[in-house]
Amino acid sequence: HRTVCPHEMVNLVMCSNGCGFELKQHELHIHLHNICPKRIISCVYCHKEDEYQIINGDHNDECPDYPLPCPNNGCGEITKRHLITQHKTVCPHEMVMCSSEC
Repeated sequence: HRTVCPHEMVNLVMCSNGCGFELKQHELHIHLHNICPKRIISCVYCHKEDEYQIINGDHNDECPDYPLPCPNNGCGEITKRHLITQHKTVCPHEMVMCSSEC
């Protein structure tokens, strides 16, 4: 029984995603789908697929669909990253130069 028991510590297996974790056979499924930093997930904003550690790390700093607040004081509009420049052209809180030279 000890040689095939999924709870036996001597029967450790390596994560097949290559993260370096060693775990019991019966824990592998949970690790691969819920815990492994190298599991593949989709970005909730742009739906790009990549490793969990990338999507929840550097990707959020560059995701074109990541929601950002308008940088203008008083606006409060939340806009996708790639639409911020477009939003600022119509934002009522955008600072503009007065054409009357005041």
